[in-house]
Amino acid sequence: MYTLFKSERVTTEEEISSMESDRVLLRSDDSFEEVSVVRPASCTRFTNRLVSKQTFGARPIYGGQLARAPLMDYFSRSHHNRHCIYTREKVAELRHAVNQEAVAGIKALLPADLEPPTAAEESALLQFYRLKIPELCRYFKFPPSVAATAHWLLTRLTLRHSWLTHDPKHTMLCCVWLATKCENLHLGMSDFAGKIPNTNVEWLGEMEFVLLAALEYQINFFAPATPLAGLLLDYKIGGTGDFSAEMPMEAGKMLDRICATDALLLYKPATLAGCALKMACDSPSMDAYLQEKCPSSLEELPRIKELLENASRIDAEQVKAIDRRLIQIRKHVS
Repeated sequence: MYTLFKSERVTTEEEISSMESDRVLLRSDDSFEEVSVVRPASCTRFTNRLVSKQTFGARPIYGGQLARAPLMDYFSRSHHNRHCIYTREKVAELRHAVNQEAVAGIKALLPADLEPPTAAEESALLQFYRLKIPELCRYFKFPPSVAATAHWLLTRLTLRHSWLTHDPKHTMLCCVWLATKCENLHLGMSDFAGKIPNTNVEWLGEMEFVLLAALEYQINFFAPATPLAGLLLDYKIGGTGDFSAEMPMEAGKMLDRICATDALLLYKPATLAGCALKMACDSPSMDAYLQEKCPSSLEELPRIKELLENASRIDAEQVKAIDRRLIQIRKHVS
């Protein structure tokens, strides 16, 4: 529950004590901002806004004018931003190194006519199985946030492990299962595994710990769907005239496509959200809005479109042939 105050209003101690809510919305002429109420009995309850102190006589009370303060940028201080955003060159370098290390470990065990996959072929496999994630999530009727998180987990994993050491299908399934836990969906492991052919609880549980260790137990994902929802609401309230009821759905579809690429490793969530919104509504007013609110999305849009085009060029038959080679390789090295 929220209590609404005008930004210039001074709140007295009695009003704060009588509030039923612990948070308020601070309203200015054109926006709402969330603040915390700091009561005399619990004066340490600060969140992402500051409430100013005001002294009446010699005794301080907590309340006074609800002061504006900059939003604490949680993303900039997160593990996601500090350790999971790369350049394209760095991503290619890491995947090449992972592939070379895995090949070096098994090359001597393979017959001369059986070549291990290259880093490019492993990337093609990654893209193939990324496209399976939305299908699986629709089958289980998971929300879009689960698919986005699974994409992020699977894509990050390819910077540390090769498909020569981890079966891509099993890894993808485990990433979806792990994503349900990240998104607080309470689905039993047996319920998940029981609906997928050739899947059992034992290897799913074992794979989960392998993945968590590879990801250094850092699975706090800042999904681009959150800034997209904020941009859509802000654009609608702005009353530009070209907002439509179909825009949220179209933007969501574009964001789903973007998440099924390396974009999650290359750009911040707000940038991806702005690109999805731009592709859903290509108009001068949208350009002006994004130029003001999220200029990075306009700058990176051509490169995002390039990622989408490359993802659509995957040859399914070629990828299946690579997958069959991997099965033969695992038989020789197991």
